Amino acid sequence: MQHIRLLVILTLIFSASCKLVRKDDERNPVARVYERYLYEEDISGLTHGMDKEDSAVFIDNYIYNWGKEQLLIYRAEYNLREDQKEFDELVTQYRNDLLKFAYIEKYVGEHIDTALSEAEILDYYNEHKADFELKENILKAEYYVVNQNVPDLKKAKYWWNTPSEKNTERFVEFASIFASSKSVGDTSWVRYMDLANKVPLQTYNQESVLRNKRVLIEDTSNVYFVAINAYKIKDDVSPLPYVKETIKSILINKRKLDIITKMEESLVSDAYDKKDFEIFE
Repeated sequence: MQHIRLLVILTLIFSASCKLVRKDDERNPVARVYERYLYEEDISGLTHGMDKEDSAVFIDNYIYNWGKEQLLIYRAEYNLREDQKEFDELVTQYRNDLLKFAYIEKYVGEHIDTALSEAEILDYYNEHKADFELKENILKAEYYVVNQNVPDLKKAKYWWNTPSEKNTERFVEFASIFASSKSVGDTSWVRYMDLANKVPLQTYNQESVLRNKRVLIEDTSNVYFVAINAYKIKDDVSPLPYVKETIKSILINKRKLDIITKMEESLVSDAYDKKDFEIFE
């Protein structure tokens, strides 16, 4: 029981004059740090299922760690005593904030309607276009990645660079067989730099790239066929689909704030009426 003996020594250093057991407490203590006690009932059941040897080691460690924690807490309380009031206030405020947050979240969840019509979204977009100025270039694009060693690659480049109904059919058939990766039929707006992470578009003069409807890029391993279907330049107004989810979040948050404001006003009004809240002059 070396850990217990060590704990006793540490305890005696800090409080040699204290008695081991309070006379008015009939519980059986197993350790003490100043006026704080650890009792048998506090550790009973902790070693359920363990063999005798493992149980003894576990209990020794538990008691030692308990004593260490109490000593640290005691020392902290002693040295921080002047700041204790402020600390207690912070703990109380933190608890109150957690309680308020949990209640408000529960109340809002029970009362909010999250369904939004397309008309609501469009109206907000039209009224706040200045808030949706693009901070970077965006585009709609399709791309195909083809290895340099595939057959008919020269023909595929020609079909790509001289688009016609027939050539497009030929290229699509070629790409369906030989493209190692592709993104086709995607109508989503994406950041230019996000696409540049997938295909090696030049990043230093983006607008010159965007003005080309078809781009063909090569490196030592692959050929990248990129079709730019639409684009918007930095400082333009964002297209509605690009900011639609943002608008939804804004409108839902506005509803949340309205619900919270009305709930708080009703809470105060009801408390006034019932004389549960009074302001003394």
